[in-house]
Amino acid sequence: MPTDGNVFLAPVLRGRRFDGHTVPVEVLADLAAYKDLVIEVARSLYLAKHRERKRVPKGFEDAFRLTLKQVDPGSAIPVLVMEQDEAESAQQTLDGVADGIDQVYFDARDVIAECVKAVGEGNKPPDRFPRELLTSFNRFGRSLLADESIELAPNKQTVGVRYNPTVRRKLVLLESKTYEKPLTLVGNVTKVDTDNATLILRTSNGSITATYPVLMEGVIIEALRNHANDVRLSGMGLYDSSERLLRITDITHVVQLDDAVSDASDEILARLTAMGEMEAGWLDGEGVAPDRLTINLASAVLPEVVDREGLPAPAVFPTPDGGIQAEWQGTPWSVEVRFLPGGQKVQAVADNLSEGRDESLSFDVTDRLSELAAWLRPYLAASRRHA
Repeated sequence: MPTDGNVFLAPVLRGRRFDGHTVPVEVLADLAAYKDLVIEVARSLYLAKHRERKRVPKGFEDAFRLTLKQVDPGSAIPVLVMEQDEAESAQQTLDGVADGIDQVYFDARDVIAECVKAVGEGNKPPDRFPRELLTSFNRFGRSLLADESIELAPNKQTVGVRYNPTVRRKLVLLESKTYEKPLTLVGNVTKVDTDNATLILRTSNGSITATYPVLMEGVIIEALRNHANDVRLSGMGLYDSSERLLRITDITHVVQLDDAVSDASDEILARLTAMGEMEAGWLDGEGVAPDRLTINLASAVLPEVVDREGLPAPAVFPTPDGGIQAEWQGTPWSVEVRFLPGGQKVQAVADNLSEGRDESLSFDVTDRLSELAAWLRPYLAASRRHA
């Protein structure tokens, strides 16, 4: 068991994926990116303090060894320990590190937390934080979903600084016009350039260029040959400050999808088509009929959720205000997704009836299908397990 004295950071991972006190493997990449960020900041702080030097002492980076020792309960708390034997040895051999190499890295940790806190509260970064390293936050927190956060809690403190996708975006855009975040898109591969390892993916919102790993070329060529069928592509997207997708910078998964529409989706589409025939006053003389934009939105999203994302089919019905509601009744979670009148916004709520709590998601509909599916999946999976 590590002691508090050699715990470098005990970040609290908050979100549904961490409720079982477990850490998904993709989150480990974020912990590695955090270590790299600490090294970059420590190097910059050292050189700012020792302006007579052009580079850090030999062995400066190797002296920082961060190890995942355990995962504590609380949500999920990976305990990151700085190996003391390496640090103590380095203190005696590195020139120009009067306070000890471990203190240099502890200072870097604290400066990072100060920066996250300041920008998260709408203030400018602290002067101590190297502004040119703000873009390095692009690599830290990539795996976080919209409702998740990492609480940077040093030395197993109970309260830390909250770092989430919104704060990450703010930090990067302070120094860059673009930033990256995960995405999942469904579309057709219409062109492949093997010389440059790029492809063109045609989606319902237009065509977008993507860069793919060379090792994935066989799968990409096969997707091009079968371009009549859709593929589901996951990876990293480059976005501007207006949340406009500029290009896909990396692809991690490509799955070819059957073009057939399931019986469940046929039933949903038939139900939505019938709603298009409704008239005002359909509910005992009251009730607004759903408009065409709202029906079109539900018709586009719900079959994708069922057929492309593999989630169970919901019950679908109109709401008195002219919206459309999709509903999954289950135990312990019951989930509702509402397509608001006007066909531009979606609201989702998950109720845990046994515990008396709920969680929600709300967004404008622009390339957000993957986020809705990712939000739905844990609740529906949990309900199936308890059915």
